[in-house]
Amino acid sequence: MRSNQQVIWSVMALSVITFSLSLTGCHGSAPAGGTGYLPADVSSAAGSIVNPDKNRGIQIESSCGKRVHIVLLGSVSCKFKERGYAKGVFKLYNREKGLVSVSPDKGTEKTTFTVSGLLVGRGSFLVRDNRGHHLAVHTRVSL
Repeated sequence: MRSNQQVIWSVMALSVITFSLSLTGCHGSAPAGGTGYLPADVSSAAGSIVNPDKNRGIQIESSCGKRVHIVLLGSVSCKFKERGYAKGVFKLYNREKGLVSVSPDKGTEKTTFTVSGLLVGRGSFLVRDNRGHHLAVHTRVSL
């Protein structure tokens, strides 16, 4: 009788894990041409760039906003731009310590940066230009 209960609990645990992973697969990165998982403060218009804090005069604008929510093992594509900085280079500094992967670590406004959720938690990464302007993008990775 005891071994039957252990088998039932093992099957139930495996079912819950399989279900959780299947949800992650459904909510991971978008298919080619999709908009991905957009944060709440970004308009639904594809390709729109958002200045996350117009009142404070932040110079760097982000297509994925100031706050990004990523499902575990999913990804979000971001672009950054700044007026008068068309050919300038943006460098990304990942302060996440393994929470997310940000690639590539530098590029221009034409570069698509990919942020992938590796572990559940909260953190941020920094976008910096050669003029000394910066933008902190806060991330949350969940199941």
